[in-house]
Amino acid sequence: MKRTVQIYKAASDLTRYRILKLLSGGTACVCELAEALELAQPTVTRHLQALERAGLVTSRRSGQRMDFDLAPDPRHPVAREVLAGVRSRVEDDPELPRFLRRLRAAQAARGREAGPACCPGRAAAETGARP
Repeated sequence: MKRTVQIYKAASDLTRYRILKLLSGGTACVCELAEALELAQPTVTRHLQALERAGLVTSRRSGQRMDFDLAPDPRHPVAREVLAGVRSRVEDDPELPRFLRRLRAAQAARGREAGPACCPGRAAAETGARP
């Protein structure tokens, strides 16, 4: 029962729902999601951590880059139901098309193969350069 509540709580937040919808289109890193949603990276990271703890997303590290995807095969039946709904639901969020355009633009600007540090601010901080 506790796990079921955790999954529903994670998915019921509007920002987290939007993250799930954006990830239903494929892999994205934290900085791309932050740029798309017009939120600070630490805020997006906290949301992604809650979604990961609930078993709704998975992460993969590549150097400094952290990529996220929808969980391909969640073990919990409620997580499977939530993700099936996210994938199939007719969109009722009028902001989502704008967020999707911003995500695609961020990914195109960096290139999906941008290397280990895809975030301009992070890459600059690592080299001491200004973004």
